[in-house]
Amino acid sequence: MLTAIKQQLRSVNYLAFSAFAHDVVAACAAWICAFWLRFNLDIPAPFMFSAAESALIAVPIQASFFWLFGLYRGIWRFASLPDLRNIVITVCVATLAIFTALQMIGISGVPRSVALLYPLLLIILMGGNRALYRGWKDRAHYDLQREPVIVLGAGAAAATLIGDILRHPKWRIVGLLDDDPRKHNRSLHGYRVLGNLASLPFWAKSLHVQMAIIAIPSMTPEQRYRAIRLCEQAHVQAMSVPALDDLISGEMQIAALK
Repeated sequence: MLTAIKQQLRSVNYLAFSAFAHDVVAACAAWICAFWLRFNLDIPAPFMFSAAESALIAVPIQASFFWLFGLYRGIWRFASLPDLRNIVITVCVATLAIFTALQMIGISGVPRSVALLYPLLLIILMGGNRALYRGWKDRAHYDLQREPVIVLGAGAAAATLIGDILRHPKWRIVGLLDDDPRKHNRSLHGYRVLGNLASLPFWAKSLHVQMAIIAIPSMTPEQRYRAIRLCEQAHVQAMSVPALDDLISGEMQIAALK
């Protein structure tokens, strides 16, 4: 019996349980804060009792929906928009279930505005804390000891490459270059498109860059030769993502630089 219990304990995903505990606390805090905001930061005594009484119903229902909708299959380290969408759906559906249950049980004293404030606050708490956690885990990317690189290209390949570089222990992106003038001075995943490819020598010198990654797999041989020549003029090492045909065929991955 003890052996079986030990095996079950070993199989527990403690990270998932920690995430679940965090969300339950967030649900309780959001419920109380919804009352707090409804009454302009001063909850009357009768409604204070209603807030506590209804929380005993609301929080367990919300917690059951967390597990029912599978929020803990994902990893906080890689939290993204699909995870936020799942949070929004889970919280909204659970809110409908909570207020239906309160009506059926006959618990009064819960203002209707709480039905709007509660899900909004809970989504902010759950989504915001996940975003902060991911930012904290990616903090090493901003370490100035990492080697600065410029990405040549600001399209789909560059967007995928940025995600790979964020997890790379050696490099940090300082900017992107692209010949499409519509992309200049705009941002891709938070990184600014500084100018066209011809400005590489200027930016390489200004930003002390010694590495450039060509992330335009649809380049013709002539365009690729030009990009390499620009790297030579800028005195930077050139690396490139695979050619478009290799990516389409699945023979090479976007991060397979050469």
